[in-house]
Amino acid sequence: MKWNTSSRLLMAAIVLLLLTGLAAAVQAQMTFTVTNTNNSGTGSLKKAIDDSNANPPPANTQNKIVFNISGTGPFTIKPLLTLPTIKVPTDIDATTQPGFQPNTLDYADNEVPMIILTPGSLGALVGFTISASNCSIEGFVINKFPLAISLTGPGGGNVIKANFIGTDNTGKTAAGNLQGILINKSANNIIGGDDVDDRNIISANTASNIAITDVTSTRNGIYNNFIGPNATGTKTLGATVTDIFISAPDNYVGMSGLEPGEQFHPGNVIAGAITVGINLNGSNAYGNEIEGNKIGTDPTGTQPLPNTVGVLVDAGAHDNEIGELNVIAFNLTIGVVINGANTVRNTITENSIFGNLLEGIQLLNGANDDIKIPLLISAAHTCSGCGTEICGTYIDPDRKKSDITVELFMNDVVGPPNILTLGLGQGKVFITSYKVKTDFLGVASLKITLPIKLPVGKYITATVTDDDGNTSAFSNDVVVLPAADLSIVKTVNPCKITAGTNGTFIFKVTNNGPEPVTGATIVDILPLGTTYLSAYSNSPYCTLALGNFVCITFTTPLDVGETRTAAILFKTCPDLDDGATICDTALVISSILGDIGDIISGITGSNSGSGVASADIGSISLDKINIFGDCNICNNFSKVCFRISNPCKDAPLMTISTDLLQGNPIPLPGCTDTWYYRVIVRACTTTIYGVTVTGNAPGLMGKPISSSPCTVSTSGSNVTWQITSIKPCEPAVLIVCVKRTVPANTPCDSLYTLTGQWTAKAYAVGTQTSAYSNPITITATCQ
Repeated sequence: MKWNTSSRLLMAAIVLLLLTGLAAAVQAQMTFTVTNTNNSGTGSLKKAIDDSNANPPPANTQNKIVFNISGTGPFTIKPLLTLPTIKVPTDIDATTQPGFQPNTLDYADNEVPMIILTPGSLGALVGFTISASNCSIEGFVINKFPLAISLTGPGGGNVIKANFIGTDNTGKTAAGNLQGILINKSANNIIGGDDVDDRNIISANTASNIAITDVTSTRNGIYNNFIGPNATGTKTLGATVTDIFISAPDNYVGMSGLEPGEQFHPGNVIAGAITVGINLNGSNAYGNEIEGNKIGTDPTGTQPLPNTVGVLVDAGAHDNEIGELNVIAFNLTIGVVINGANTVRNTITENSIFGNLLEGIQLLNGANDDIKIPLLISAAHTCSGCGTEICGTYIDPDRKKSDITVELFMNDVVGPPNILTLGLGQGKVFITSYKVKTDFLGVASLKITLPIKLPVGKYITATVTDDDGNTSAFSNDVVVLPAADLSIVKTVNPCKITAGTNGTFIFKVTNNGPEPVTGATIVDILPLGTTYLSAYSNSPYCTLALGNFVCITFTTPLDVGETRTAAILFKTCPDLDDGATICDTALVISSILGDIGDIISGITGSNSGSGVASADIGSISLDKINIFGDCNICNNFSKVCFRISNPCKDAPLMTISTDLLQGNPIPLPGCTDTWYYRVIVRACTTTIYGVTVTGNAPGLMGKPISSSPCTVSTSGSNVTWQITSIKPCEPAVLIVCVKRTVPANTPCDSLYTLTGQWTAKAYAVGTQTSAYSNPITITATCQ
């Protein structure tokens, strides 16, 4: 076929027409410019949205709506009716208005927005409604609507950034919407962004600042926003019931980036809510992750901007994770509350939870499968000084032979008031985690030695998490103690005290090393029959006295080898019985008590010592078995038992004197009186007691308890024994056996029988004397 000139021209025209049509079919996204604040018409925001909806952009692109309003801003657009729903991918960018300045600050927001969107006189209901995908709203002030922004299905993947939602154009004054942002039946949206100039301020919106509802609203991310604070980051704007409400699955509030394959996204500042900072609510709230946020604090995480409750997981929400790297602090009641028997498998891990008024974590109504709280017993430097040993126990009969993850935390101060929280602590600094396994009873030891020396005086707490992801509340606090061996010696003055008068318990505390001790504390519970009056020391000190529970704390370090003295003045009750004994025991620990864990560590650890003193030399009673058949004690001898109770530590020498009241124990010519003795004590003590003899029986020598009891004495009617080293508060018994031997071929009749009625008394130092014992008749048949 031959082409002539006319044919060639016709073909060229056809090709040109085809190429022009194809170009129109694949045109790039369109840009629409807002040039005025009118409600409608050319250059209005409404017209721009209508034009964008009428001209869908190619796949994977956006139309753009930009601003270029003449004059000096900021400019306020007041739609009379709700703006058209955005139905095609569109970027509505108010940062393009001349005069806009982006935020450049980390801990505050200095953005200068130029476009304010607020309802007109007919009361528009919604600021922006987006049903499309791949849209963005940025750089606006949106205030005073019933709903500021609605993200609804079927679209998703939209971005809301660099807006002030619920404030004026300074970000410092409340101008709230009823609801800030609502995500319903929409997925993969992002509120905020990774950079400081992406930050939204979403505050002062009455119902909630952000709400995510419906089971289809998944994989939405909330990053790097101020939710509750104003632009300064130092104040909240108030009036919001809940900062973030989520009743949908698999959403993200901040993202730590610590998990494999997880991208880092900065967390949010969530503060100032009337009720709850974050509420995960209902059975559709599962798989949500809350990471890296400041909840109840300013942007630095160090100053309070409290919610009433930091995080509430409620109404059957399950399998959520709170952590890592959240700071949940200063909230007016509790940091994290998990509530309800069906609210289970919610993990709280590796956060900083502190300064909440009542408690760090609280489980209510069987939440988290009613997992039990661990008990810590002690935390102390090892004697080698190169680590810290933490001891505790976990008991949960519902978790027999189960793997348990223990997380340890360190705190600057002891937990909240014990009356309100049963002594449960919080966890400011995450230290480490480790696994243990419970036995067939559901019991596990939590002992671990860390390779670092934790600071002395800090407080340690723990949580446990089972293999299903249920996390407990915090344990009790235990204070970190130095590797120090403390000892205490206690005396009383006077040793013999009259009922109704005053006495003094005196303590000498010594640090035997190897480390100095800050806050060494004497703990004493004064005995019944006494009343605490005062305490004092020769070193700087402070006193805690609750009734007869007394703590004396040395307020300056107790150096290695140093000894200090303190005293407690007490008064005895005037109605004490004659001969009654007042016995007191005290201990010294390395720090003032935080709770029961410290008490246990103070008693059982090497960081403590104890001393005992008695305020009375006791009393004596006598009893007798005439013929006692035990060869180890008295074989065919008359036995007298001198029972001595609670002798005085101040008078370790105790003298017992026997006195003849009546009878005939006087030796006859040729007769010999033989005395045997032995000291026995209660079976629970291992103390060895000794006896020496003075007075008219000089030949009777003392024997310890384990020795043979038999010793021959000269005859005599009155015999005195002196007992040494009797342990205070332990009754001792001196057994004395006597028989009379007559010359050979002498009739053994009543003339030669040793008979008589005896009594005894005890003497201590000086004139301190017990009353006479009961009288007893002793008879030794002659042999």
